[in-house]
Amino acid sequence: MSQVDEVRAAADIVRIVGDYVKLRKAGANWIGLCPFHQEKTPSFKVHGVNQFFYCFGCSVGGDVFKFVMLIDNLTFPEALRQVAEKVGVTIREAGGSEASDANARLRAALYKIHEVAEKFFASQLGATAEGRAARGYLEDRGLTGEVIARFHLGYAPSDGQALARLLRSGGFESDLLERSGLVVPDPEGKRPYDRFRRRVMFPIANERGKVVAFGGRALGEDMPKYMNSPETPIYTKGRVLYHYDSQARLRDPGRRVHGLHHGGRLRLRKRRGFLWHEPYQRANAPPRTLHAPSRGQLRPRLCRSRRHGTLARLVTRRGI
Repeated sequence: MSQVDEVRAAADIVRIVGDYVKLRKAGANWIGLCPFHQEKTPSFKVHGVNQFFYCFGCSVGGDVFKFVMLIDNLTFPEALRQVAEKVGVTIREAGGSEASDANARLRAALYKIHEVAEKFFASQLGATAEGRAARGYLEDRGLTGEVIARFHLGYAPSDGQALARLLRSGGFESDLLERSGLVVPDPEGKRPYDRFRRRVMFPIANERGKVVAFGGRALGEDMPKYMNSPETPIYTKGRVLYHYDSQARLRDPGRRVHGLHHGGRLRLRKRRGFLWHEPYQRANAPPRTLHAPSRGQLRPRLCRSRRHGTLARLVTRRGI
């Protein structure tokens, strides 16, 4: 049996799709709202016996690997590894095609760039006067040092070359830095510069805990007030919830704190003693982007999870 067949045999497509889509039993199959297009009446079906899915609204279908590839924007080898991790099958490394190997190398490099950037932004909160001022701003907004550390918040300095210099010194080429979305080419042909400058930074990680993007809140009068990373080979907007990868909950005067992304603004939600710090996206989409199709499909797996509880009626709101 090949590794692909081994993982496929161990995987239950209903359970894996159910992590992303709210499904209900309908005869021998399961149905729900399609995560790949906007719809109000469920046309998305998952066949547990035959182990495939199909949407009668947008004609998208396939096996468990195809679903994971589409929903998480992965290559087949990456989807295979992700499904294998979910079902407890160990993948034995083997040679792949030249194209898939190149794509895997690109994604690995982008993950590394974001890892370096996260540590850089976090270090800035105590490294410089403007960084310490940014930390003071966060503390004035009610975020304790514990919250700042747990959520890996940081600061992008006003020097438009600081991160770019660090990454170039680490051996990353300029074209790769531009593909990461963290460095922007200069329209006049000069040296590329940092996308994020003079902003409080929120790292955005995928479900495996790898940082794939950032949201930044401007300090001062810079516009836009909220800015997010553009889409890249490792990041698709609307497919990632901020801090969903972590099960950590912080205590804050007797209450617990958790976070959900929509890109660099915090709101407080409280219910039954839970206080939720919930960023949401402002730079590239309307404030209520949680209602966009792909984000809406992320909500069921969050709300059905006992680890996270249910997002409730907004009781207190304080924007950062």
